[in-house]
Amino acid sequence: MDTQAIVLAIFASSGFWSLVMTLVLKAIDLKSAKTKLLLFLAATELERRAAILLAQEYITTDEYEEYMKYYDPYEKAGGNGTVKKLTEEINKKPIRKVAVK
Repeated sequence: MDTQAIVLAIFASSGFWSLVMTLVLKAIDLKSAKTKLLLFLAATELERRAAILLAQEYITTDEYEEYMKYYDPYEKAGGNGTVKKLTEEINKKPIRKVAVK
């Protein structure tokens, strides 16, 4: 058998494609699990930060920028609506450049 026939036999084999599909599906599941975990951790942190900001009378620009540094990638990664609602409430709060003492 020549090399071309061997390669053709491998690619025609259902076992080969079964192995490929198993590996691909496993990689997708791992990515999905990692993505879900990261989104959960980010949501937990954003909810904690949002509670602090919403309890304040106003938000400083530094606090707002720090919050949005977490929120923007969270939203792009497909974050949930709870954090989006909290962020909408944060956006309604007055923002000051520096804290008034």
